[in-house]
Amino acid sequence: MLKKLGISNAFIPELRRSHLFSCLEEEAINKMIATAELIRRPLGDMLFHAGDKAEKFYIVHTGTVKLFLLASDGGEKIIEIIQAGRSFAEAVMFMEQNRYPVNCQLLEASEILAFDNETYVSILRSSPEASFSLLAEISRRLHGRLVEIDNLCLHNATYRLVNYLLSQIATDAEGAPGIHLAIQKSAIAARLSIQRETFSRILARLKNSNLLKVSGSNIQVIDIEGLKALLDE
Repeated sequence: MLKKLGISNAFIPELRRSHLFSCLEEEAINKMIATAELIRRPLGDMLFHAGDKAEKFYIVHTGTVKLFLLASDGGEKIIEIIQAGRSFAEAVMFMEQNRYPVNCQLLEASEILAFDNETYVSILRSSPEASFSLLAEISRRLHGRLVEIDNLCLHNATYRLVNYLLSQIATDAEGAPGIHLAIQKSAIAARLSIQRETFSRILARLKNSNLLKVSGSNIQVIDIEGLKALLDE
């Protein structure tokens, strides 16, 4: 069931961590908050479909969503997986055709902050400083996308999976490195353009090589330097 709630100034610290709001003055942020919504949706719900009118951009407060396209044969191509703290659909507000180019579905029950496109664009029009600051951040993120395309096009499946695992490593309370896969392995495989069988086979090989210890969605990293070495092969 769709639930929409207004948001308060308590969200300002979280918004400040987003490149979309770090460039704004407090008055502008308050203006965005006044028109914003907190959307609560269950696992599997669609937030929007490709072709829908794009009136909002979003930040994931809790949970995970995926952006994807459907092929002519009904197959699904995951464009991006968005986790808590990250924004999505913001580029659409600068496009001439004001329609979402992809579908968005929740990979787990999520809370999503929705913001009005027209309000944000009007703020940028009135503040050249904010516009140039945002442009610089978008350029940096574009460079990151080019690196990602390089990984997908020029490297094999083992490289792509190992590179992804290394990017997900966090330390527990005892300082031990580990990984928690917050989304299904099949979704990760699709995002990395790897067949599910290949994904499982590579993960098993890393486990048998004593580089990882896998327990469901939790992975203990045994030899982080050994994993890094695979990127140089």
